[in-house]
Amino acid sequence: MATANQFTASAASPAKAPLMRLMRPKPLKGVIVRVMVPVLDVLLAPVVVGCALLMKTIRRVGVYRMTLSRAIFFRIGVFPIRTTTTNRDLKPNPGSGIISV
Repeated sequence: MATANQFTASAASPAKAPLMRLMRPKPLKGVIVRVMVPVLDVLLAPVVVGCALLMKTIRRVGVYRMTLSRAIFFRIGVFPIRTTTTNRDLKPNPGSGIISV
């Protein structure tokens, strides 16, 4: 039977320590944010365009007619869309019921 000391000794093995030291420095995080995020943005742009066109089609058809899609949206967390004051990216248009970005 394993003891608590065996678990802590295996978690801090010398082989894993150098890899963890590489992931901790803040300069590495800055490089990831400055270099990798824009690269991922460009690579994912075609996928985002396709998904946006699909979402536009679903909005025009009406989500209420698509029960399976609506259930998936609720399960993933896309729905319900709530207007809150904490989300500054969404600006509700007063009286129109439409949320603009």
